[in-house]
Amino acid sequence: MESLITDTRPRGPLIALVEPFWTGHPETQLRLFAKALLASPGNRVLILCQRPEAMQAWIQGERPGEAHRFFTAPFAYCEKRGTYPNQGLATWARAGQALQISAPSQQ
Repeated sequence: MESLITDTRPRGPLIALVEPFWTGHPETQLRLFAKALLASPGNRVLILCQRPEAMQAWIQGERPGEAHRFFTAPFAYCEKRGTYPNQGLATWARAGQALQISAPSQQ
């Protein structure tokens, strides 16, 4: 699968924020973390969350000049919550897979 990040400008570090839940305060927290990380020139931020379109709308409205350093991809907690003991581990294993697909190659 091709990377979701296609920007060819010089790259700084890519920092991934992973939030498998969307109830409560995750959207606000992701915005605060992303805003702080984007304050450092060169940082790129990849957010894996349940509502990537909401995060894209935020960056376009709030910080359009930094949109080229901001990326999102869908990600959610494993289904059937609480049905097996390693569910949390399975969620983070899926996060690793999502990062491999979403992150740019290091070539």
